[in-house]
Amino acid sequence: MQGLGYPHGSAPHFPPPQLIALDPAASPQPVPPGPTLLFDAIERYYRLMAAHEPAERETFAALERWFESRDHVGPDTFERLCARYRIDPDAIRRMLRRRRRAIRCA
Repeated sequence: MQGLGYPHGSAPHFPPPQLIALDPAASPQPVPPGPTLLFDAIERYYRLMAAHEPAERETFAALERWFESRDHVGPDTFERLCARYRIDPDAIRRMLRRRRRAIRCA
């Protein structure tokens, strides 16, 4: 993750995504700060988009729901984090969909 302010090999790692922000009612873990949560979620999305294991596919589905949600209510919803940091959520969604289509066609 060089270029993101982390020395090589020292990027933070958080609990599995099913424990963070994707289902706040079930989350026993504190949610990491905004930009870190976004970067972590994108990294996990890319890593899991071609998953074959059922647990990994469920995790990917939860990530996909989080990115696709238009919810602005919760403090760490995708839309709200994007608004807080002036990031275009639709641009991120297009990027993720484009990558997913490329993986499916490969």
